[in-house]
Amino acid sequence: MELRHMRHFLALAEERSITGAAKRELIVQSGLSNSLQALERELGTPLYVRGTRPVRLTAAGEALVAAVRRALASAAQAAQAVHQTRDVLIGT
Repeated sequence: MELRHMRHFLALAEERSITGAAKRELIVQSGLSNSLQALERELGTPLYVRGTRPVRLTAAGEALVAAVRRALASAAQAAQAVHQTRDVLIGT
């Protein structure tokens, strides 16, 4: 799974709107939809119910939310760990 697909999915889950999620992620709605479709293809199941307002997640989508939050938090921690090493002097 790509981190951007997970970010887009989480934005949709939290905003409950394609428009709101796209605005939050600073992409066009069609780009967000394509990203979500790619994630659904990869997972082999629909993650949200199309045509509902506000957007409703499927059972699979609801199950994915917590795991995506943890994965994105872990990715942020990994990036932070690398950034913290930039100012460390190494020598003998």
